[in-house]
Amino acid sequence: MGAKRYKGNGWLDRLQKDAQKDELDHTNTSPSFFILLTLCQPPFCAGIAKLCGIPIAFAVLPILSHMVMFFVSHYWLKSCKYFDITGETTFFPLILYSHMSGCGGTKSLLVTALSLTWCTRLGLFLGWRIMVRGSDWRFDKLMKEPAYNCFGWVSQGTWIFLQGFAVWHTHHIAPASDAPLDWCSYLGIAVWAAGLTTEHVADMQKTAWNANTKSGRQTSWMREGLWKYSRHPNFFGENVNWLGIFIASGCHPVAFVSPLWSWFFLVFTSLMLLEKRLDKKFGNLKEYEDYKEATSVLVPWLVSASAPQGRRGSVSSSTKNNIKGKSPTRRRTSSRSRSRSSSRKKN
Repeated sequence: MGAKRYKGNGWLDRLQKDAQKDELDHTNTSPSFFILLTLCQPPFCAGIAKLCGIPIAFAVLPILSHMVMFFVSHYWLKSCKYFDITGETTFFPLILYSHMSGCGGTKSLLVTALSLTWCTRLGLFLGWRIMVRGSDWRFDKLMKEPAYNCFGWVSQGTWIFLQGFAVWHTHHIAPASDAPLDWCSYLGIAVWAAGLTTEHVADMQKTAWNANTKSGRQTSWMREGLWKYSRHPNFFGENVNWLGIFIASGCHPVAFVSPLWSWFFLVFTSLMLLEKRLDKKFGNLKEYEDYKEATSVLVPWLVSASAPQGRRGSVSSSTKNNIKGKSPTRRRTSSRSRSRSSSRKKN
């Protein structure tokens, strides 16, 4: 019998699967529409900042810096190799600037420390990974069309503004206080630490698994360590990390934009793109479909007892031939033909 579906993530699977059909890229969307989406983002972010009492600089600066990086990457470097790392190298000084220009206080310092630690770990990991691997298939296609590329870069600037909402809110809106940390702060630290640890362990496990494979050239899927219990444990850890920062900041409703945006952005970009690519490569394989049916898409959960076992999402020899476009039947037929030809030669 096949593995039973983990019912807790059925709706999320359907959500990201539906999003795959609506993905915007250079093949199905006109440059003019990408230009319109790009131009809408700066006034939208500035309006949100003004409405919530956050200095507009935190909405505009990351977008402007990423507009500059678009021109640098597309027309000078002619590569989006540094797309990912640009986000963290922009986020880090923005957090510092926000802290130094903010209200101050114990809670403000705590949120600064948590967010900078997250940013430093992720930035170092992404920088090391792109230097070792040399490319990232997710961003390579941005170079296909200038308007599409510009939209991608500006969207990352918007991501920085919305992702850091709990930080900007704590620094500039929450009342300054030098009072000792309360139970909410300690709970936030614990949740943040759990998320950061999960994300780091998952990243290291995937990195070790990918060590000898070029980006986008995998011939199997990851199913070791945390990846046995979630198809994307690193993204789960990222979401929990920002939930912890939100709790540590004092749980103000406006600050909840950070964990909410983290979940939304990851599900409809990185997670959706990875699922789409894996479905395209392995979707015709029973082993892969059984793995998906038994494994939570995001929240780590116990694997069904009937789930397929094995290391590195191991597949049978016939499955490997199917991935490479070879037919085992054809191979056996070819072998018999060679045998008959050899016999005729002997006769």
